[in-house]
Amino acid sequence: MRFRELLEYKRDITANNFGNKLMDRALNDPSFIRILQTEFPQAIDSNYREIEGWFENWIEENKDKVLDFALRTIEGKDPSPNKQYTQWVVMRYLEKAVKRYEDILTTVETLLRKYHELKIHRALPAKFADIGQVKSANLTNFYLNIMQLHDEFEEKRGEKTQLSKGNSKLVLDNKEVRIIIPQDKQAACYYGQGTAWCTASTTSTNYFDHYSKDGPLYIIIPKKAKHEGEKYQLHFESGQYMDEGDSPINLQKLFTDRFTDPSTFNFFDKKGALSSMLPFANDQVFEDIVQAIREQVSNYVYDEMIEWEVSDEYYQDFLRDNHTDDKGDIDDDAPSYMEYNDEASRIYNDIMNEVNISKEDVSEWDGYWEDDESYTLKELPYVVSSILRSSESRGETFKGHIADQIEKNLALVVQDSDDSKMPAGWTLFYEHQQMVDGRTKWKKYKVAEKAYVN
Repeated sequence: MRFRELLEYKRDITANNFGNKLMDRALNDPSFIRILQTEFPQAIDSNYREIEGWFENWIEENKDKVLDFALRTIEGKDPSPNKQYTQWVVMRYLEKAVKRYEDILTTVETLLRKYHELKIHRALPAKFADIGQVKSANLTNFYLNIMQLHDEFEEKRGEKTQLSKGNSKLVLDNKEVRIIIPQDKQAACYYGQGTAWCTASTTSTNYFDHYSKDGPLYIIIPKKAKHEGEKYQLHFESGQYMDEGDSPINLQKLFTDRFTDPSTFNFFDKKGALSSMLPFANDQVFEDIVQAIREQVSNYVYDEMIEWEVSDEYYQDFLRDNHTDDKGDIDDDAPSYMEYNDEASRIYNDIMNEVNISKEDVSEWDGYWEDDESYTLKELPYVVSSILRSSESRGETFKGHIADQIEKNLALVVQDSDDSKMPAGWTLFYEHQQMVDGRTKWKKYKVAEKAYVN
């Protein structure tokens, strides 16, 4: 159905058609949870945060209100009188072309306002006349095109204003890049011109203050751009590394393929601890942590196999018939369950091989991560669990179960040192839930550690 046939937008119809999907998407989006708190402070009440299932129960009890809030907020960013763009925004968000709900309040609102102004002044080329024909795969190019068209429109009307440079700091200037830290919103907008960054928004909510209070934003401007408007913005505290279209970039590719001057890497290594990220981590440290995780995985699998062994009557009969002494006790040299059950042995070996990952494995899988995130050493348990889970065959659940245990129960703490390329050490913890005074709390104990710097 073409978008112009949906001009009579009705919230109840959109809620009925897309409500469940929108809730699933939004409730797994940290930016939506943060925005939700402004409307429902009790939803993130610190007095209840540690109670298992409390937030889920609150959502279930208030799901109609939350869905209404989510749609009402989107409608509020739609400049058309009949909210003709709202369902299109919902679709782009569900398909993750709009990556974060907060982007609807910033870059999407800017896009819609400028698009609508061009539309009502009949200044849109034919290929952009029907926004419903703009699909998720083309959203970034569509955004940049509309920004350029609107700039040209303002220039023709004599309405184009020059942005203030604001306050900024040039922190690196080498043969391949200039790196700038904007120190106020004006500088973020000035150096973010031509991008889709929420920190560069001039006509909608600007998130510069939200991000800069946690740490500096680094804007990378190449001296020899590979394409028009090439820029990058890195924010290490939030783990967001974006190109000019606000699409996530892979830091390994950025600092090994795109920028190769050692001073560029060394600068960001000091500022953002690049050496703690898996592609750049010290080989020995990486291998030590993986082996510690493997030992815990081996314990998990053996625990599961004990349950198999106890319930396997054929194995018990086999031992009684063939491996007992004169008193009827099982011989010490009787075959173990793994030796007896070829399938159990195969599963164990498969899992141990899968979790024996290398840095090369991580690099290979880096392109498959849904969020294109660059993971650090402390997130190795999650990476190992993800790789194991991805190897699971259709209809198989055992590997997924072990992967869940890794992700849920193992936590890694890395101790920093003066040498950014070598941590002082690390500690691997096993975490589990325990009832304390009627509340579920997390408890942890140390299972492995290693020090590298005295």
